[in-house]
Amino acid sequence: MLVVSLSAKGQNHWEDPGIFAVNKEEARASFTPFESVEKALHGEVSESSYIQSLNGQWQFNYVPRASQRPQDFYKTTYDISAWKTIPVPANWELQGYGFAQYNNIQYPFEKNPPYIIDAYSPVGSYVTFFTLPDNWNNREIFIYLGAVKSGFDIWINDHKAGYSQDSKLPSEFNITPYLKPGKNKISVQVFQFTDGSYLEDQDFWRLSGIQRDVYLLARPKTYIRDFFAKTGLDASYENGVFELAADIVNIGENDTSVEIECILLDAQGRDISKGITSLDLSGKTEKTQRF
Repeated sequence: MLVVSLSAKGQNHWEDPGIFAVNKEEARASFTPFESVEKALHGEVSESSYIQSLNGQWQFNYVPRASQRPQDFYKTTYDISAWKTIPVPANWELQGYGFAQYNNIQYPFEKNPPYIIDAYSPVGSYVTFFTLPDNWNNREIFIYLGAVKSGFDIWINDHKAGYSQDSKLPSEFNITPYLKPGKNKISVQVFQFTDGSYLEDQDFWRLSGIQRDVYLLARPKTYIRDFFAKTGLDASYENGVFELAADIVNIGENDTSVEIECILLDAQGRDISKGITSLDLSGKTEKTQRF
């Protein structure tokens, strides 16, 4: 879990270069857990029973100034019945809110780094609800947001889950501690501009909002957090060499032992290499296993 928080007293967190991630999971390779080898080989994310898509119509509020944004909308008692809806993923400028901008060397706002002038600092607030599948009991639940521009706060029910500031990279948060039985509320507040926007001075369309897929991801207490595959040649330059490093995490309190199997397939789906190893993990630990 990545936590960066060096905020100056009284400074807005979206204007503070010392804050770009709070309670955010560390970056990892892109991969999806499946319940069977057959489904993993097919590779269709929607077929995984450990993925629940949150794409669709979310309730939405837009204000042109950050000072006008709703402050308590994440609370379960807050009335959002009058809010309109917006598709997720989408750019809000293409849904009738604000306007798209194309800039090259000019900033789309008045320069005063790291601050964003309040007169033009749009904020979009999103809300949706979900219920967890029954087969997700006793698992760790993460939320995945593929891309949000430019920075955003996220709440689960009445609890702040974190903050992220990275327009074109995914963000993940472990939301297990904030969940409850039955219906759960997700609230996301997106700042069109942050101090990070000063790094985006290039020729492209300025478009905002939750721009890529959003889904829930269920993992067991012990799971593969990340992996790195490296290929090369041996000294003769005739035979391939394959090396795999896998980061294994144990979130549970108890010690556990796991067996890790790596299978390398050719283009026809035939096994050409296999490695199996065992790894002992103490409670609340992370280890890297190499093949």
